[in-house]
Amino acid sequence: IGGMDDYTDCCNLTEDIRESVNVCGKLTLAGTAAVLSRVSLLITGDSGIMHLAYALGTPTLSLFGPGNEKKWAPPGNSHAVIRKGIDCSPCTKFGYVPRCKKNRECMRLIEVDEVYNKAVELMER
Repeated sequence: IGGMDDYTDCCNLTEDIRESVNVCGKLTLAGTAAVLSRVSLLITGDSGIMHLAYALGTPTLSLFGPGNEKKWAPPGNSHAVIRKGIDCSPCTKFGYVPRCKKNRECMRLIEVDEVYNKAVELMER
């Protein structure tokens, strides 16, 4: 799920997953909501899609870097956050993310195994 700008990245992420479907740039907001209402878990960055999933009751695993998870992460037991907490994060101020001087280290430090393990834990709740 995403915009047309996300299409190529999504193709790269899903090319080896037979069951995947890339709908980036192909859905309306209502269509996106319909998909999100049927998934077991959304793994996402700090985004509008994260909030839409929460509003629909879809469990989320949110990856936070520049954003402030204390302010923006969904509450409750069906949601979890991964954040590395480096010294410059969160850096977002009033919706503006300044140019990063650390090559997005706050996001790059999040490891695939960490996301996988947290997703499994969240789905077992």
